[in-house]
Amino acid sequence: MIYPNKKNSLNSLKVELENITSSIGLLDRSNINQYIPYHYKIEELVYIDFYKKFKANCIWWFDPYLLWSLDAIWVYISIKYNKTPIITINDYIFGGNNQYRGLRPFDCSVGVKYSQHKFGKASDFSEKEISPKEIYEEIIENSSSFYFQYIRCIKLLDGGIHIDTRNTGKKEIKIL
Repeated sequence: MIYPNKKNSLNSLKVELENITSSIGLLDRSNINQYIPYHYKIEELVYIDFYKKFKANCIWWFDPYLLWSLDAIWVYISIKYNKTPIITINDYIFGGNNQYRGLRPFDCSVGVKYSQHKFGKASDFSEKEISPKEIYEEIIENSSSFYFQYIRCIKLLDGGIHIDTRNTGKKEIKIL
């Protein structure tokens, strides 16, 4: 684990994290349009009926930049906190109640009418041992880093974080 101190500034920590990630081949963007998430099962990203109907083809409905960003958050947390993250999106496959934190049907009453979730461009998530506020603040503070480069909007939720990759026409993250 690398900790910033007087000799090792936060900027050098960011560079170090990016170098570690790239050197071990994580988060390869060379074929971003064909990106398949490494740290999440597809059923964690979609609602139950959608998975039953489309199985592995559920991936067709997702923005690859969202999938890459979810993996990037996993990698960032694993490096920064020196732990294997336990990130939850939809947990119905593990006996939980969440099924609309990833892709949502257009007739879903959760969220707004034209939610980015309905277009495969948004996800809500939480980490088991790190507070949503702490992760949210990490993303905001490091919004220009390699790991968060495709996140365009973020919102702190009760018990989680919303991110999305909508086209805002800007490089900065919009806080919702």
